[in-house]
Amino acid sequence: MNHERAMKRVIYIFCLLFFAFSLAHQAEVLTEYQVKAAYLYNFLRFVKWPGHAFKDEQQPIIIGIFQFNPVEQDLRKIIANRTIGSRLIVIKTLESPQDAQGCHAVYFGDIERRHQISTITMIEQNPVLTISDADYFCRIGGMIYFFTEDNRLRLIINRKAVSDAQLEISAKLLRVAQIYNE
Repeated sequence: MNHERAMKRVIYIFCLLFFAFSLAHQAEVLTEYQVKAAYLYNFLRFVKWPGHAFKDEQQPIIIGIFQFNPVEQDLRKIIANRTIGSRLIVIKTLESPQDAQGCHAVYFGDIERRHQISTITMIEQNPVLTISDADYFCRIGGMIYFFTEDNRLRLIINRKAVSDAQLEISAKLLRVAQIYNE
């Protein structure tokens, strides 16, 4: 019963964000990329990084996205002038796996298969949240795989990868996710 209530609460929060976003764009229908961008922003709100992940109190949360990812433009609109805690959120466009160094989160679209394994291997055990909508993502060491099924958000979280990276994911998010066990 508590799991169902928590799941409804998280879905409610996401729905509020989508509703607010759609009001801002009255005649515009949300695209798949706008929805994914909104989820990405919300995932960041449910993660806690260790203190050493940031150089100082003013360093922003840096999200890495490989160039030519169609989600990037919509994510830039959503995060414009927003903060998580006191930190601004910025996007770093990645051209290679090496560019992910210094990021706090990296989003991989399904189209970036060639970069996924090498990037995850390179940043493994660093405090970098990895997120994708590719169905094999947790199997290759990714942290959050998200998808929609029956018009509902579904999550699979690789807790070992999250723990190895010294990240903490909110219990609220964990309650609505399936846990990937290697």
